[in-house]
Parts: sequence; C-alpha cells; structure tokens
Amino acid sequence: MWCKHPDFQKIVDSVTPLHIINSLAQLKTVMNKLQSLLSRLHKDNFADLKAQQELARGELTRLQLLLQDDPLNSTTIHEEKEARNKYISILSSSMALMKQQCKMEWISYGDDNTRAFFARAKQRKLASYIYQIKDDKGDLNTTRQKIDTDVVYQGPTLSRDQQVHLCQDFTDLDIKDALYSIPNIKSPGPDGFSSGFFKHTWHKLGTLVYVCVYVCMYIYMYVYIYVHIYIYMYIYT
Repeated sequence: MWCKHPDFQKIVDSVTPLHIINSLAQLKTVMNKLQSLLSRLHKDNFADLKAQQELARGELTRLQLLLQDDPLNSTTIHEEKEARNKYISILSSSMALMKQQCKMEWISYGDDNTRAFFARAKQRKLASYIYQIKDDKGDLNTTRQKIDTDVVYQGPTLSRDQQVHLCQDFTDLDIKDALYSIPNIKSPGPDGFSSGFFKHTWHKLGTLVYVCVYVCMYIYMYVYIYVHIYIYMYIYT
C-alpha cells in the first residue's frame, strides 16, 4: 500500500546509509527511522481511507452522470478517467490495509496458548503424517516394524555433486531468492515490515541485508564452535 505512494522511495532514500560500517546497527537504525516516517505517511494519506473512498466514488458517479448527458465532451471524459483511476487506487489501498490488519491480528492472537492454536498445529501435523507405505510387492504396510529402512535408498537420492553443492557458502543470489520466494501477503515480522516491503526497497536496502545475513551466519558459526569447545572442556577436564 505504502509502496505505491510517490513519496515512498524518497523516504527510503533519505534513511539509506551511503557506506556500510556496522551493518546490524545500521539496519536497526534504518528500520526505526522508517517506522516513524512511514507512520507519518500513513497518517497523512491513508488514515481515512473509508472517507476518501466515499468521496472518490461520489466524484466518479457525478462525472459519469455528466457523461451520460454529454458523452462527447473531451474534458469530462478526461476527468472521468482520472477519477476512475483515483477510485481504483484508493479501493486497492483499502483492500491491502484490511489484509494487513488481518495478518497483524493473527500475530497478536493467533499464537496464544489457546485451543485454536493447538487445533491448527494438530491439523498441520496430521496433514503431513505418513500412515502407510507400499512395498515392492504392492502390499500396504501400516506399522513401523514392517518397514525396512533401506526403502529410503530405493527412491531418488542426492548425488555426490549435489551434496557438495549443499555444503557451499550462501551467495547473494541465494539470499535474494529466499526473500523473493516469500509471498507479499505473508504475515510481517515483529517490526511490521513484510517481505513485500523489502522487495520494493531491495535496490536500496539489498546490500545492507546481504551483509547482515552474512554477519548473523558467521556469529552463529562462532557461537556453535565456542559452545562445543566449552562442553568438551567441561566433560574432559
């Protein structure tokens, strides 16, 4: 919704750092500044979408009635086209806002320790559960004791080159593909920014996101090694 506003890219440009020094701190600063600036943008342009929608529809109806009386008036035709585009834009923003509000409500209440949450978790578990498997003779087995573990190797498996490829370092393209694979309608993160926001600002914030992902991966790797060394020293010393 905000991404369609003409001032959106100017706001992003105003907070994007020219040089990356401390990526995690800079990204946090950018997100904090964007929250206040985009909140102001929302308040000035999208806070009263319902009223804007009614006014735009009334103006569009008025111009369409004028066209019925004088269908060849070029000025009225041009005004009606602009009013129709404006009404469609406001209506699209209203729909996007309602979808986003539904996602925010799920974040607030959907993960609560309620019956609805556990029912949904149980439903997802049952949907992916394997109840039976057919052997090479065509017989169906429903108990684990009758299933040979070698059955795994009868299906498609990774080749040696594919296994080596999985062990390679992540690239910028891998990070971008992972982000772009998330639909825009998915729930936003705790800060309120969805994948659609980063897609629309990738040309500005993409490099900063790359560096932050690499930093987090290296931090995790060092913590993982440190913990295992600590456990080893604790056990054997």
